[in-house]
Amino acid sequence: MLDDVHLPRFQVEILNELQKSDWCELALFIKKQKSYDPYFKSKRFSFYRILQKFDAKVFGKNTPYLISESIEDAISKSDLLEVITDENDYFDAISDAVIRKIATFNLDVLLNFGFKYIINDLLDAAKYGIWEFRSKCRPTGFWEVVENIPVTQITLERVGSALDAGYLLDTFKTVTHQKSMRKNYEQLMWRSHMMMVRNLEQLAVQGDRYFDDKKAVTYFYHQHAIENYVEKKFFDFQFGFSDDIGTQAPTNSQTIRAICKLTGKYLKFTARRFFKMDRWIILYSENKNGKISPDLGAYKRIPLPSNDHFQADPFMFDDG
Repeated sequence: MLDDVHLPRFQVEILNELQKSDWCELALFIKKQKSYDPYFKSKRFSFYRILQKFDAKVFGKNTPYLISESIEDAISKSDLLEVITDENDYFDAISDAVIRKIATFNLDVLLNFGFKYIINDLLDAAKYGIWEFRSKCRPTGFWEVVENIPVTQITLERVGSALDAGYLLDTFKTVTHQKSMRKNYEQLMWRSHMMMVRNLEQLAVQGDRYFDDKKAVTYFYHQHAIENYVEKKFFDFQFGFSDDIGTQAPTNSQTIRAICKLTGKYLKFTARRFFKMDRWIILYSENKNGKISPDLGAYKRIPLPSNDHFQADPFMFDDG
């Protein structure tokens, strides 16, 4: 399910892996009209667009997996269905006639690479539903950088609705990039994109049994993604903006506040370069009763040999 024939490289790689596999067939591409983006022209989000451009200019050369690539060759080998959706800021709806046509392809899974929330019978047009990546807060990777949230997370889900539960299929977490929203999003998607291929392969092998251990998820689209977040990895210049985190791009006032926080963060990193050297160390903990403590305070530190050395990349080996 697409809104363009040009996709970021991490999505193109998913399609390439599926085409090379011996357990999957790409039978249909569903392309809608050019997507209506509520953030593209609205003056309420003009500062956010400026911040995006600045971030892309500074960090864009280091985000190769967001570069767009054409998938016209892949589409030429499959059927293409171009549709017009009833679209608003959040949802895409397709006519019943188009849904019936999609159903004739007897699809196992629909992969959403460009549609917004689906709210009608299209949810049931494929045997195992619509799969897509979802983020706890949107825009993906933005608020985690601004709010110094140490982990950025994405989930692979079978889409449900507020009435019919979907499934949480898999989860991926990565350390938040400290400076760039664009780089944070890119590293998250590139490190997690093969999660979709891996789970589709498991579905091909297991069939209906694949869903036996999957958690049901019910969606309420307008609830806040993060509320009263308290965990901090780095010292944060407190401007009190965490209550602004929601499920959409930041407005102009929110972006100004985000710029203030990011500026403070950049100044902190610049100052730290002159007064502090980043060093790798190794911590270890014993396995007690089959469990390893998640509390770093329970770990012990292996002393560094001297101030001009560092230790990293530990691995296990047998001695005797």
